[in-house]
Amino acid sequence: MSGGTQEYGLLTFSSTHTALRAEVLLRDLNVRMMPTLREISASCGISLRLPPQAGEEAQARLTGAGLTGWRLYHVLSEGKKPVCTLISPKE
Repeated sequence: MSGGTQEYGLLTFSSTHTALRAEVLLRDLNVRMMPTLREISASCGISLRLPPQAGEEAQARLTGAGLTGWRLYHVLSEGKKPVCTLISPKE
């Protein structure tokens, strides 16, 4: 992507414990811990940023490990305010 456009996946969690456990499970997918975006609420405040192409693998690993209380978003940031789209779980 060119210019100031950024695209990535963002995992949010209902608890800090789950976020830390997920970080260990997904370490090799090039995840980075970051604060949860203001545009997304209902989170413990810690999120994992991952490459957009790693979303499906991340979901499979989290589900396989029996982790609950997480959500995966697609984030597209072209200006000041990012656009966050819920990918999973579908509501």
